[in-house]
Amino acid sequence: MVIVVTGGHGATATGIIHHFKNRAKAVVGTLRNLDSKWKEKEGIYYTKCDLSELDQIEGCVELIRDRLDEPHVWINAVGGFTMGKPAEECINEWEKMHLLNFETSLNCIKNILPIMKENNFGRIINFGSRASEKGMALAGPYSVSKASIHNLTKTLSMEINGDITCNAVLPEIIDTLVNRESMP
Repeated sequence: MVIVVTGGHGATATGIIHHFKNRAKAVVGTLRNLDSKWKEKEGIYYTKCDLSELDQIEGCVELIRDRLDEPHVWINAVGGFTMGKPAEECINEWEKMHLLNFETSLNCIKNILPIMKENNFGRIINFGSRASEKGMALAGPYSVSKASIHNLTKTLSMEINGDITCNAVLPEIIDTLVNRESMP
C-alpha cells in the first residue's frame, strides 16, 4: 500500500513514517517547506504541500498517483499545540489551532475521500487528543480544535461505506520537544 503521512517532519509523523518505511509499498510525508515538489531520501518520499491550500493538496495527490500509485492510507498527523493562557485571553491561538489541527485534516479528507470512494478502498486516520474528550485547562484552542477532529472522524465513519474506514488516534501526551518545554 501507499501510505501518506501529513506533517512529515513532526515528531509523531516521523515515527509513523519510519515505522511503515519497510512495511509498505511506499511512504510519503507531506512538508510545507521543501526545496522541491518531490524528494526521495533513504527510501522515504516527501512532497511539498501547504495543507491549508486545497489546490496544493490536489496537486500533491496527483503527484503521488503519478509517481507511485493511489494513496491507500492517509494519516493526518499534522498539527500543533499551544497552552498557557485562559480561554478568554487567547487571541491568535484560536484561529491558529483551528487551522493547524482541523482545517488541514479536513482539506486532506476533501481531496482523498473521493479517490478512496472511486477505488472502494481506503483508510483515513486522524490524530486527535484525549483533550478533545475531557478538555484541558489553559489549552482551550488546542482542545477545541482536536474535539473538531474527533467529531469529524465519528461523522465520517458513519457516512462512508464500502471498504473505507475513518478512525482517530487520541493520545494523552506525546513526548515531543514542544510538549517537554510546555509541560516540564
